[in-house]
Amino acid sequence: MIKLIYPKVLRGLNTMDSALNFPELADVLTDRVLEYYHEEEWKLLKVEDDVTVSCKKSRDFAGNVYRGDCVLELEPEKALPYFLPSPHGRRQKWDSSVSECIVLIDVTKDITVSKVSATNFSRD
Repeated sequence: MIKLIYPKVLRGLNTMDSALNFPELADVLTDRVLEYYHEEEWKLLKVEDDVTVSCKKSRDFAGNVYRGDCVLELEPEKALPYFLPSPHGRRQKWDSSVSECIVLIDVTKDITVSKVSATNFSRD
């Protein structure tokens, strides 16, 4: 299923193994997210309470990718639970755009496969 959703992202991944290599996939997806983050041409959608939300067309699937920017004055270990999907985090409690947020697989303590369903901010 992941191969169908992210075929361009997985191009560099060694998929010849019989089992999906989650740590390798996590590295590939992390690199892709950072590429998106540092690109130009983001469309500003919303600014509220020092949080900026922007979007741009995805190169990997039909639809948009979204970027949220803010500065939190606390340690990463304390901030992370607010961004993780349930049952490990609190994102669904504060992000009103999230309608479903579940962990599908706990791979390691640092890697999870999650499903997050959200409403669309963009009007285009």
